[in-house]
Amino acid sequence: MKFLDEYPISKYFGEYFLSEIGNNTDYKFSQYYKYSRKTSEMFLEGFRALQHQDLLNWSYRIKNCASNLWFTFINDEIKLKRANFCRVRYCPMCSFRRSKINRARLFQSWSKISNKYRFLFLTLTVKNVPLNIFRDVYQNQFRSGFLRFRTNLLYNNSSIKGFIRATEITKPKDSNYTHPHIHMLIAVDEDYFDSHNYMDVSYWGKIWKEALRLDYDPITYISAVSEDGGRSLLELSKYELKPVNYTDNAIWLSKLALQTTKLRFLSYSGVFNEMKLINETETDLVYSKKEGFNENKNSKEYLFNWNSKYQQYTLTA
Repeated sequence: MKFLDEYPISKYFGEYFLSEIGNNTDYKFSQYYKYSRKTSEMFLEGFRALQHQDLLNWSYRIKNCASNLWFTFINDEIKLKRANFCRVRYCPMCSFRRSKINRARLFQSWSKISNKYRFLFLTLTVKNVPLNIFRDVYQNQFRSGFLRFRTNLLYNNSSIKGFIRATEITKPKDSNYTHPHIHMLIAVDEDYFDSHNYMDVSYWGKIWKEALRLDYDPITYISAVSEDGGRSLLELSKYELKPVNYTDNAIWLSKLALQTTKLRFLSYSGVFNEMKLINETETDLVYSKKEGFNENKNSKEYLFNWNSKYQQYTLTA
């Protein structure tokens, strides 16, 4: 590590600040640490109102998440080596790490598929679902419905070569409801744009309606991803795989967390299989060799702890 004099802010305060030393996205650790503390407080408020033990457990785990971060230098860049992540689904810090790793894996695989396929961005929606029955609706309607939708795609249109699917849940105006919708990145052959394979937005809506056996016409959106060296696809992927939307309604968030425990919201198929994207149940939230970093086992570790005085991570050892 460079001398303290080479970091102006750290020199001024007499402490090594991670936000200054980590000259990349690692500076976001401090930002997400603060988000996590807010989420911990929301779960604690939810526990007091709902008296569900899981909420208290999650609050405690999130509160202590990432209090210790060990870094090492690889190719003159500081990289996370290990940390005490809580791995709670709705922890902003852990969601940030999952999103970061997935984006890195997608980027590494991009060169293998970018010249072979075109890509579509699809959003599938349904009417708002009552919060208190979300789990039943998701398991009994969404899951089986999406399997029918997937089968229709992969077996009835040979130009479709795979997809990434992420389920997003947002809070509508009425806090007794949820607004779930599915985002998909779909890989297609150039043949897809021929008249006999092409599917317009009304057709996508039709097969989605049939798959879920709905009695209304759901809203769907479909667009082609521009050919710009993969930048648009990577940006879309960052959006699709982003952490869950957090709100200031502690009771809504707590009920949603209980309703979605152990449900899987991320899946992939076809040409995206080799990317091995991680979902909410994965435990490894630290970069490893498979992410492309060749680490020296004997490399020195630097421990950063949260400094409540400066509201930043500072070097401890």
